[in-house]
Amino acid sequence: MSNQVSEIAPWSSSTESSVDSDLDISMDSPPRRRIDCDNKEQLECFVGQLLNDRYLIEEKLGEGTYSLVLKCTDTKEGKFGKSVAVKVQRQKYGYAAEHEVEILNTLQQCHSEKHSIATHPLSCTFLLDNFKTNGFVSMVFPLHGASVLSLIERHGALPLKHVKQIMYNTLIAVSHLHQHDLTHADLKPENILFLNPAIVENNVCKCKMLVGGTIVRAAKKEDCICSSDRQIETILVDFGLTVYSRDYHARSVGTRQYTGPEIMLQLPWGKSLDIWSLGCILVELLTGRELFDTGDDYEHFALMQKRLGYQIPYSMVRDSPNLKLVDECFDRRYDLAWPRGADRDSVRYVSKKRSLKTLVGEENQDLYELLMWMLEMDPDRRPSVEQVLRHTFFDQPSRRFGQFRSKSENYRPESPDYSPRKGGNHNPSSRYY
Repeated sequence: MSNQVSEIAPWSSSTESSVDSDLDISMDSPPRRRIDCDNKEQLECFVGQLLNDRYLIEEKLGEGTYSLVLKCTDTKEGKFGKSVAVKVQRQKYGYAAEHEVEILNTLQQCHSEKHSIATHPLSCTFLLDNFKTNGFVSMVFPLHGASVLSLIERHGALPLKHVKQIMYNTLIAVSHLHQHDLTHADLKPENILFLNPAIVENNVCKCKMLVGGTIVRAAKKEDCICSSDRQIETILVDFGLTVYSRDYHARSVGTRQYTGPEIMLQLPWGKSLDIWSLGCILVELLTGRELFDTGDDYEHFALMQKRLGYQIPYSMVRDSPNLKLVDECFDRRYDLAWPRGADRDSVRYVSKKRSLKTLVGEENQDLYELLMWMLEMDPDRRPSVEQVLRHTFFDQPSRRFGQFRSKSENYRPESPDYSPRKGGNHNPSSRYY
């Protein structure tokens, strides 16, 4: 497949001979229902309409800032067609879609040179096709299951066994990127999808599946991921912000809750940014809540110091070109000026948050050690993906994640690959998360 996005004619208005007659598609009839979009700049489309004379629109799967995702039937696959996901990029972000096509084609080509896709599936989503209609770049992917985010929203904190499986799969995918000198730059639970669209609900096996946005009962108990023998398979998606180390790096990337302090301070960033994001994801899988749930820079820095137990590194603040942010959030010694100038609600919100040490507990020291390493504020001190994969956390048998208990220690355990930093003097007494 070419790295270039193929240009095609606008919407088909007549039935093509290539479309299987068994699908009973009549393009002479008017569209049945318009796809409603929150953003008016998305592509105007209808249920029952053909894209690229091939993909029959069934429904909207989702919509984001940059694109619209549609569930379609590939009318050229089999007698009854095959369900696929078509991601239609907004025109103003077409360059990002073309970049994503190039990245995915490169990954797939490099993978196919060493492995067979049938025997060694790619850990990143597979690009089936791409085309352009009326200036809108579209990408066709296999139809995967729900996102990890949807699982967290329904279930909350996940069992440790499932957490390890999800994290291990994601780390393998990120390792594949890093081996090709790529940084994903937008890792978050929303961009990790299940290959099997099963969900866990309310800590009890309901044997239900998420199909096309509807919860239905699973045909077999083993289809549910809460089955004791069930192996969870996930896949990484959304490579619109993925960048080579040699290429230009935008100052602002990713989603705030999962980006490291180097992004906020507009410092150089690279693969270690993905490690920080993975650390945030790991905590969210274990607790069911975002570690840094905020939309304000000042409050975000305060949460980092409260959670991790030490100050923002002096050298990072000193070297930051974001002088306006530094002036607003730090004092003349480059220490965070919190709570100076913060409103009362924000101060109360931060004060109720517990440290990472308190969240994890002493009985999970290996986990705490790993998280503190991944969430090192200085990006040069974070581990590589390979070091994370070799950590003892993934070697030990899964056990029940320790109960959250209020503790005041801020000890940072040592690791053969890690030089410990002295913690702060925080003494969180709140029983709230």
